[in-house]
Amino acid sequence: TYIGLCSVQDCAQIDREEWETRTVAEVVDTGVPSATPSWTLRDVVAAMDESGGEMIAVTDSNGAFVGIVLESEIVRLGEILDETGGGPPGVV
Repeated sequence: TYIGLCSVQDCAQIDREEWETRTVAEVVDTGVPSATPSWTLRDVVAAMDESGGEMIAVTDSNGAFVGIVLESEIVRLGEILDETGGGPPGVV
């Protein structure tokens, strides 16, 4: 079951001397929202903006972890679509 995110930035805030004894449970951010596979990219970006994060976990209807969407990958997708002229039909 998904409980939250633990980013490299979260870990970087911990003194290196404590890395041997601190657990992920002590560092994990449980207040970060998670998305479901049915969310649109617009929904994901809005949730990231609201939470101030650069990633969002994706969970199924039972709360099981499915994967992560990274803001950098959404930006990269936009760049690829711009370069290739791709995108949904009717969108210019």
